[in-house]
Amino acid sequence: QLGYVMQRLGKEKEAQTVYNSVLKSKPSDIGLVAVASNNLLTINRDQNIFDSKKRLKAATAEGLELKLTSTQRNQIARNQALLAMFTAQVDLCKQLVQQLDSSIIPDKDLIIAGVLAKSGKYTDAVEQLEKDKSPTNLLIAAQVLLSAGEVKSAVERLVSLPKEWKFRHGVLSTLVSLYLTLDNRPAAANLLKEATEFNMKKKTSTPAEMAIVWRKTAEFHLSSGEPAVAAQSLEEMLKVNSDLRTLAQLVLAYAKFDLNKAMQAAKKLPPFDEDSLSVDINVLEESAFTMGKNLKRAPITPKTPKKDEGEGLVQKKNKKKKKKRLPKNYNPNVEPDPERWLPRRERTGLKYLPGQKRIRKDKRKGEKFTGAQGTAAGQSETFDYSGKVGASKEPAKASPQPEALPGPRQQKRG
Repeated sequence: QLGYVMQRLGKEKEAQTVYNSVLKSKPSDIGLVAVASNNLLTINRDQNIFDSKKRLKAATAEGLELKLTSTQRNQIARNQALLAMFTAQVDLCKQLVQQLDSSIIPDKDLIIAGVLAKSGKYTDAVEQLEKDKSPTNLLIAAQVLLSAGEVKSAVERLVSLPKEWKFRHGVLSTLVSLYLTLDNRPAAANLLKEATEFNMKKKTSTPAEMAIVWRKTAEFHLSSGEPAVAAQSLEEMLKVNSDLRTLAQLVLAYAKFDLNKAMQAAKKLPPFDEDSLSVDINVLEESAFTMGKNLKRAPITPKTPKKDEGEGLVQKKNKKKKKKRLPKNYNPNVEPDPERWLPRRERTGLKYLPGQKRIRKDKRKGEKFTGAQGTAAGQSETFDYSGKVGASKEPAKASPQPEALPGPRQQKRG
């Protein structure tokens, strides 16, 4: 009961904590569990669908026929149909709606229209709503059509409303904005004119409601370049409620087509207070930091050069420019390598890919000659000159070697 009271007061988070604490205690009464689960389901609405399905399973358990009243069971069945509507399950939602009692649940058509609109079947949803052409159904049909992007059809539904509904502030402002999106300003002007005439003839309308309609009408005509019509609305508004804002708007409207009336109306305005117009610039600069960067500038003082005790003014030392150091093999006539700043592995002349093992050549072994590629099998002897060159050349004669001289020991023996 405490959770229900908190929920009725609009404190849904507190009520949710109460319901969860009751369910965590695992009560033995299945009726209590069903009621708490159903209330949590209503708090979730179209959010947290997984938790809603879990709560609905507990609220529709077996054996609740004797624990709950018929009204409670119908409300749980309605919430089950609404959950099917939020999940866009058209067939299941229709089956559940057919099982509802029309005397207890009067919004069966609205649930079916909602599931059709949720699944993207906007025309079927509008047809379902237009079976009962009540003002509420027409407003819902207009909302469905606007969500589908069909502005003209939505305007037609709103125009077909009774005058008591059409000239309400919310519907009237919606129609004016829709006419402006369709670039139909004359229709919006006629609608506002009809609204002002209806409010003047209507005895139940309060002065505050009439003042709002007249003010919006005047603002519309001023923006559309019709100051005379706007002045009429402001005059009627001044008769109901005279304030400085309305009088200032009337002066601006008169100034666009009749200067004499503007001057006469301007005399009714209070005089300007010159003391309120005096502004201190220093105060504004000091408070400028509240709007962003501090715009107050410090006074610029000229810099004086330092003085030396013995020689007077200290002279600045001239810095010597360093000579550019060029490489030893630099040739000004040759353009430098454009890839000199790149690492060696990224230069185009690299014969191996980065990441692969570099194959080193063994300089002790001679290069292997594999022969010409693509020659026929019989042409190998024609292009092999090794035998011909060996046969034509004679073997080279051995060069005479000088005789070895005897060593010092052999000379002594001799």
